[in-house]
Amino acid sequence: MKLLTIGTGEAFDDLGLGNTSFLLFGKSVPTVLFDCGYQIPERLWQHPKHCMKLDAVYLTHLHGDHTMGLPPLFIRFFEEGRKNKLTIFGPRGTQEHVTALAELAYSSIFHKITFPIEFVELCCDHEVVFKNIRLCSAHSSHSRENLSVRVWVSQTKSFAISGDGALTESTMHLFKGTDLLLHEVFSPKPAGLYHCDLEMLMDYLPVAGIKKIGVTHISRKHIKEIRSFVFAHRSKEYQLFIPKPGEVLGF
Repeated sequence: MKLLTIGTGEAFDDLGLGNTSFLLFGKSVPTVLFDCGYQIPERLWQHPKHCMKLDAVYLTHLHGDHTMGLPPLFIRFFEEGRKNKLTIFGPRGTQEHVTALAELAYSSIFHKITFPIEFVELCCDHEVVFKNIRLCSAHSSHSRENLSVRVWVSQTKSFAISGDGALTESTMHLFKGTDLLLHEVFSPKPAGLYHCDLEMLMDYLPVAGIKKIGVTHISRKHIKEIRSFVFAHRSKEYQLFIPKPGEVLGF
C-alpha cells in the first residue's frame, strides 16, 4: 500500500502545491482520499485509475480548502457512470455541510447521481473499521472541529494525517509510534492557537517515536524558511521532509 501526494499547500496556495490532500491506494487496502479542497479535483483526475476506484473520502474538517472539491468530484463520477457506493467520513455536521455545498454548486445533484453516498460522522477518540483498515481520530486545536486521523493498514503498520491545527494531548497520543506522520506546519514560530508550527512539532518529536515526518499545509508566506529548516535539520533520528505533489510515499 502507498500514499499518493495530491497537494501539500495551504488554503490559498499560489505556489503550485495545491490544497493538502493524500490518496491511499494498493491491492490490500481500500482507495481513500484524505481531504478534498477546491484545488484537488483536477489533480486527482490526472490519476484516473485511482480516482475511479475511490472507495471513501475522509474529511479532517469542514473548511473549504478541505471540502469544496467534492461537488465537481460527484459530477465527474456521474458523467463517468459510477455505480459503486462512496463513503464520506468526517466530523459532526459533515452530511449537512457536503449536501449544502453540492446543492449550491449543482442544484438537485443528489437526484441525478447514479451511485449511493454514505455519510459516517465521527467523534473525538472514535475508531471505525472500513473494509480492512482502521481509522482512529482525535481533536487537534483548530478554529473548527478537526479530526486528525491515524490509519492502521495492518496490525503493525500505520500512518497519520493531522489535517489542520496545533498539537494537543489527544493528537500526540494518537500519533505516537506511527510509521509516517503527515503534519501541518503553517509557520516557523507560533502564530496563534489554531495552527501547528515548526517549534511545536520539533518539541514533540523526541518523545513521539516517529522517524518519518512529512511537513504539510505550509503557509505561502513561510515556504522558503520552512524548506530551509527541513533541509538543515534532517538527521538519522528523524526523516523530516516536504512531500512533493505527485510523489508516492511508502511506509
